Order: sequence, then structure tokens, then C-alpha cells
Amino acid sequence: MKTILSTLVILLASRFAIAGSWEIVPAKNAGPIANGLNSISAASDNDIWAVGQAHNTPTTYNTVIEHWNGLRWSLVKSPNPTQQYNLLHGVAVIASNDVWAVGGGGGNPYQTLIEH
Repeated sequence: MKTILSTLVILLASRFAIAGSWEIVPAKNAGPIANGLNSISAASDNDIWAVGQAHNTPTTYNTVIEHWNGLRWSLVKSPNPTQQYNLLHGVAVIASNDVWAVGGGGGNPYQTLIEH
């Protein structure tokens, strides 16, 4: 029992040590006013996707898709179907060549947005 408890304490201590070592990784900003990422998903350590939006003018938001290649983030061109609000809230990576993003946009009415 003592060996199991000691092993558990060591495992927990190493997990907290790893969790406490966060660092800032520079990302790309697409908009001059504000930028935000809402979701992230990965196929592997060097194939990670993040989605969100960029605030380009006082009344315009455009979709943002970023890709991590293991070394740096890069912006990936994405469709913006409306002239006002184009927001991505979630992303799912099925495979390296099969990535889905969901969100919404438009004016009135607000429309569903799915990108693949």
C-alpha cells in the first residue's frame, strides 16, 4: 500500500510541475482592432488548428483560421459570406485533410456558418 501511495504522489507531483510550465506562443493577428480565438483541435503535435474572429472595422468581423505546423502559427485564408459578422466558434480535426469549423454571422437574421 505504501508503494502505491508513493507512486501516486510522484505522479501527481510531476503532473502539477508540467501544468505549471505555460509559455506564450506568438500567434498571427488578422484584424487591426481586435482578435480572438474560440476553439482549438489537433490531428497531431505539428498539425493543430484554431478558429475565431478578427475585428477589422467598427462594424465588421471576419473569420480567422490559424494552423500550427510544429514551429509557428500561420493564418489560413477562410470564407466570409457576409459584409458584417463572420465568426467561428468551434473546430474539429477529423484527419489532417479533413477539418471542420462552425460559427455564425450575418446581420439580421444571424445565420449558421460551417466551413470545411
